[in-house]
Parts: sequence; structure tokens; C-alpha cells
Amino acid sequence: MDVVLVGPREGQTCTLAGFDFKDGVAQVPTNAASAIHVLGKYHSAYPRDSREYEEAQARWARTRAVGASGMTGAAPSAPATSADGAKAQAVEEERAAAEAEMARLRAELRAAREAQRTAEAKLAESAKAQEGKPAGTPPAPQEEAPKGEKGGRAKAKAHGE
Repeated sequence: MDVVLVGPREGQTCTLAGFDFKDGVAQVPTNAASAIHVLGKYHSAYPRDSREYEEAQARWARTRAVGASGMTGAAPSAPATSADGAKAQAVEEERAAAEAEMARLRAELRAAREAQRTAEAKLAESAKAQEGKPAGTPPAPQEEAPKGEKGGRAKAKAHGE
């Protein structure tokens, strides 16, 4: 599925959360729900034609409109604001990247814990199945029957048969 960047990175070629965006679009597997969530939450990248994508585009358009109207009176300080804005954006990108990495690691940890729980459940199930078949059980009663017959013949001989 196509995931599209919205906002200041719209149309950029970059790598975010391990996905390569070319001209603001990346291919993400449809079954990668957690990756799609991380891309949306931390990088403003949404599946094309989704409700979230449309809402993000509308928010970005409002932000640009407010920013453009607010800039008319701030022309003399624009270079300082621009440098501060670039620095703030870089810091925000680093923070977002760190948060995305933390989210990825948390997801990996959850998956590992789930795999461990599954393995432990299978092990417990296997152990329970083995309880039904204990090792080292005494021989079957059929093997004891000849001893009983021998004892029976001995009694018969003792009685004079």
C-alpha cells in the first residue's frame, strides 16, 4: 500500500522508520499495521486515500494558512525565525526518530514476549500430555498372567492332580 508524507516533508525522498520514501511515497505491506501506525503518529505519513490522510492534509493546509497570515507582520525577524525553525525542526525530527525507534523496539519486545508465552504454553501442553503416558510403568497385566497360571498349577500339583 502507498503511504504518503503530509506536512513539511511532503514530496521528500528520505528514509523514515526503515521505509524508503521517494517523492513522499513509500510502499508498506498492508499487514504491517504497527509500522503504519508509527509512520502516521511520528512522521505524518498515512495510507493514500485514507481518512487519516485527508484529515492530516486538512490540518497541514490550516497550519500553512495560519502561518502565512501571521508572517506578514514579522518580516524583519524572519531570518532568525527561519534559523530557529530549522533548528527546532531538526530537533523535532531527531525526537520523532528516537520515539519511532522506541516504538519499534517495544513492538519487537512484545512480539518476543508473545513468542515466549506461546512456546511456554506448548511446552506445558506437551508436559501435560506426557503425564498421561508416564515413563517406567509396570508391565501390562498380560505379562503377569503367566505367573498366576504357574502358581495355579503348583496348587493343582499339591492337591494331587
